[in-house]
Amino acid sequence: MLYYMNYQKFLHVYHLEIICRCYKNSNYYRILNYTTRLINNSLKQQPNNSIYLSHLGYIFAVQGDYKAAYELCQKAADLDEDGLNQDASRGLIKNLIALGKYDDAKEQIEFLEQVEEGN
Repeated sequence: MLYYMNYQKFLHVYHLEIICRCYKNSNYYRILNYTTRLINNSLKQQPNNSIYLSHLGYIFAVQGDYKAAYELCQKAADLDEDGLNQDASRGLIKNLIALGKYDDAKEQIEFLEQVEEGN
C-alpha cells in the first residue's frame, strides 16, 4: 500500500510526461528507473489498474520499445470498460504509428473520436 500511496503522491507532484521529456537532464535515466519502479510496485497492489498500465506503456515508448508499450496500452484499454482512460487509447495510436501500422492507428483514431463524442 505504501508504494501505491507514494505513486499517487508522485503523480500529483510531477506529471509523468514532463518527467519523461527531461532527456537533457543528467538524471533522466534515474528518473525513468525510479518512476518505473513506482509503477511496477503499484501494479503489484493493483495489477488491473489501466492508468498504471498506460503510464508504464508510455515509459516503454519513451525508451523505444514500442511493441511492449503497445501491449501494455492494449491491456490498459481492454481493462478500461467505460473508455475513460484515453491515455491508453492515445498510447495505442502513438505506438501503432511508431510500429508502422498506420491502418490500425487510423481505426483507433476513429474509435477514440467516437468515445470522445459520446462523453
